[in-house]
Amino acid sequence: MKKSTRLLFALAPATIFAVSALAASCDNNEPVKTDEIKEKNELQSQIEKIESELNSNTNLSDNAKQELKKLVEESKDKLKILKTSGEFKQAAEELNKKFEELKKEKTETEPDTSTNPSNTDSNDQSGNGDSGKQKDEPPKKPDDDKKESDPNKDKMEENAPKMPEKNDEEPKTGKDMPGGKKEPGKNEPDNRAPMPPIVPPANMPSDEPKEEKEDREEKEPSELDEIAKSLSNILSYAAADEDKPDLIKFKDDSSKYSLWYDKDKRSIWLVEGNKSPLDKNNEIENKFIVFKLEKAEKIKGNIELVNDTKPTFKVKEEMEEHTRLSNELNFDIKNKQDQKFSITVKYKVGKFINNDTDPEVSHISNQSTITISLK
Repeated sequence: MKKSTRLLFALAPATIFAVSALAASCDNNEPVKTDEIKEKNELQSQIEKIESELNSNTNLSDNAKQELKKLVEESKDKLKILKTSGEFKQAAEELNKKFEELKKEKTETEPDTSTNPSNTDSNDQSGNGDSGKQKDEPPKKPDDDKKESDPNKDKMEENAPKMPEKNDEEPKTGKDMPGGKKEPGKNEPDNRAPMPPIVPPANMPSDEPKEEKEDREEKEPSELDEIAKSLSNILSYAAADEDKPDLIKFKDDSSKYSLWYDKDKRSIWLVEGNKSPLDKNNEIENKFIVFKLEKAEKIKGNIELVNDTKPTFKVKEEMEEHTRLSNELNFDIKNKQDQKFSITVKYKVGKFINNDTDPEVSHISNQSTITISLK
């Protein structure tokens, strides 16, 4: 019994040390997990804040909404992939930074209509105003101002020929004039020809307001403008798996490729080079349909998508010049990654009339943004 008691006393310090070390290790791991949960919740809160901004702010443009939606989707992907608290913190900071940049960009593009009341007093505070003059100083005559502005005027007046002074004597009669001629009197009619009216040049800009009809046409959007407003994000991905090697090349160097809208197929071709695949005699080998239209029922028949910056071009047919619609579409590639990238396609709406009449084009442009996965 005594030996057992002595053995227990001998093992007691080692047991206490082991329990303390185990408790310390648990305490060290606990803050790591707490920080990870905190930073992850912070990122989740930031995502929910941006989604709330999208739903509540009606002043956001379509472009800003698309950028914010894309930002939210990317952040949700990071929320699933990231693991450590440092990664969550960095993702939250980047998300907040991009969100503020988009809001700042929107604020800078809005015109400042506020007036600065202090501008009305700016002339009084500047050296060119009248604030430096004393109130009891008599106003200058116009002649005094002219003399001050032109100090050489006195010399010019001295050298100028002097006009004869007015003679207060009575006018001479016909008897007093040599040869019996009469001096012209004040009451005699002036037979000199009247001065012709001054006619302004033909190219002088007119101050007359535009006709009400022209103002109404500028303010009211056309049929094509109304269609263009509704064409945000109308494209869907339509390429096959066998086209992915070409899409990888397209992502790495998009300058070697071009996009063309085909009104008959209501689709968009991706072509290596800048020649149109719509020409009957084209010999393009590397081409395939990459997008097709959806939710765009009004884009059919003689109404089609055209270039947003140069929607028309001139061609000569049978010794006559005609205007045709350009179906080559501009695009931007963003967010390049190993397995995916985003592309924004821009366009206006054009309407073909006939071969002898110029086509119509909308003044408003729109765009679609699609994320392409290369997996």
